[in-house]
Amino acid sequence: MQNSLSRYISIALITLLCLARSVTAGEDNTSPQTLSYPKMPPSAVRVAVDDATLHAAPDADSPSVWSVPWVQNLLVDSRRMSEAPADWIPIKGTDGKKTARGKGARPDAWIRRRDVVIGEDYKKVVGCWPVKSVVYVGGDYTAEVTFKLDGSAIVKEWGDEEWINKQSPHQAHVYMARNIVAIEAVKKNGPAFFTSGYHPAERQLYPEGVRAEKQELFPDTMLKGCESVPLLAK
Repeated sequence: MQNSLSRYISIALITLLCLARSVTAGEDNTSPQTLSYPKMPPSAVRVAVDDATLHAAPDADSPSVWSVPWVQNLLVDSRRMSEAPADWIPIKGTDGKKTARGKGARPDAWIRRRDVVIGEDYKKVVGCWPVKSVVYVGGDYTAEVTFKLDGSAIVKEWGDEEWINKQSPHQAHVYMARNIVAIEAVKKNGPAFFTSGYHPAERQLYPEGVRAEKQELFPDTMLKGCESVPLLAK
């Protein structure tokens, strides 16, 4: 079984690559603003379509070299960013140890910008958040999240390491980019808990692309009058 500490650090580091932001220490940064991102090439992207095609060259007519499913995390090849056309992002290949769909090395490739989300795409949820609670399980790591309609949340983490279980619940908030949801602590240097897919028709969360079995929605009566579900910062 994967060590809980390693799992916790992995979740935080991978998601923070996508969601690096600046807040004042100890401040509950839940005002209706978009996130603030450094103006630099992205380190990682999340797939925002059902099945994203990666190409041999930054050209839609170039051969398809591999594909990845919705919500998958991909590492950007910073070495090739300078040669990337505006609508394309260079992606690092895999070494064969682990891939989204089994084992096997995959070459460096290119993905269309429209098929992914990066840090600057995320906006804060400010109202009409439909999910009342969800339980995310990843190996021996568990996060129990209770939400409010404004997108604020309380997260309690569990694991097989006692130090995780002794932690106080975290204040967190929900951010969205298209159909990708990120849940992270509002306190500076706090953890980013997990990234999930979101199905608008179902109003349900799909962590890592798989529907969370334990989740509860707010009743429809509480979402009456919403101009969108959820409502994002302008």
